Amino acid sequence: MYTGSPDTFVANEETVYVPPGSAAIFEFVTEVPGRYVLVDHALWRMMRGLAGYLEVEGPGRPDLFQGVPSTGSGH
Repeated sequence: MYTGSPDTFVANEETVYVPPGSAAIFEFVTEVPGRYVLVDHALWRMMRGLAGYLEVEGPGRPDLFQGVPSTGSGH
């Protein structure tokens, strides 16, 4: 659990350590619509269906990202 002051938070971090038995709440902003996969670092669990998917809707942002979906990727 993070116990520091809010002004010491790290911005633009993609990975946050949450020890076993702990919990965390995150607030973030997505600038590009799409399907975001939420997993932990034991990626083998994902093959067993242990993943979360965040579906973000909204207007595209080709000025930020121009991804090309690949067949079978789920994106």
